[in-house]
Formats: sequence, structure tokens, C-alpha cells
Amino acid sequence: MRQGTLAILLPLLGGATVLPPGPSAPEDVPVLYFFFTPAAAAGAEAARRAADFAKANGNRIRLRPVVLMDRFSGLGKLEASSPFTRTLRELQSQGPLDLPLYDPEGLRLAEAWGIHSVPAFVLVSRGRAHVALGSAASLAGMLECAP
Repeated sequence: MRQGTLAILLPLLGGATVLPPGPSAPEDVPVLYFFFTPAAAAGAEAARRAADFAKANGNRIRLRPVVLMDRFSGLGKLEASSPFTRTLRELQSQGPLDLPLYDPEGLRLAEAWGIHSVPAFVLVSRGRAHVALGSAASLAGMLECAP
């Protein structure tokens, strides 16, 4: 996958796929992966929805944000109004943010799950992954599909 060719699209993909080896979460705690890029204008709205969804589900779901970027120059000037800053602010509303800028596991998973547009969500539960794309994706519907 070419990380630099990610585009913002709003289709919704249904169905579950088998999880690639090596996820970083206990099998009994579902993980909501949130994939975004620094330039994604819809990132802040999607981050708010992901953080609210994780909060609403208490300790039953862990939120795992993954920033996808192919070069640091892509960050541009960080201002309060920039998409990346707004997205980070929304993610921090859940509490302390641990977001590596270089995330080999996140990149590997994005490629394995065919994440070609952002924002994207992947709910991993019991070794299965449910993928939904776009800031308007139904997160509650993903939880209902979890095995």
C-alpha cells in the first residue's frame, strides 16, 4: 500500500475479516482502531465519535488511534485550526494520548486490512476485524457485528 495515496472517501464497508497476526490487545478486550492522516479534514469529527464511543462503552473497548503519514513534512504548520491539531484535541478528550508518529504495527495493520481511505475504523474482537470507512460510519453497528 502506498501510504501517501490515501484519500478521503465516505463509503461504508460491511463484513468481518480475519485479524492478521500480532494485534497488541488481549483477546477479551475489543479494540477500536481509528486510522487518520494529518490532513484529513474529517479527522476531528471522526476522532470525536471514536472517543465518545469508547467512553460510552466504559472499559469494554480500548481506543487505538493510528496516524498514517509517509513524511513528516506532510504535517505542515501546526495551528489551532489545522485538521491534525483538531483531531489530536478530540482524541485527548478521552485522556492522555499515546500516539506514535511512526507506528509500524499500525501501518502493517492498515495494509493488511486494506485501509485506502480515511478516516477508517476497525473493531477487533475475538480475533476478527470489522472495517468501516468514513466519518459517518456506524460505530454502534460495528459493535453489534462483533462475534
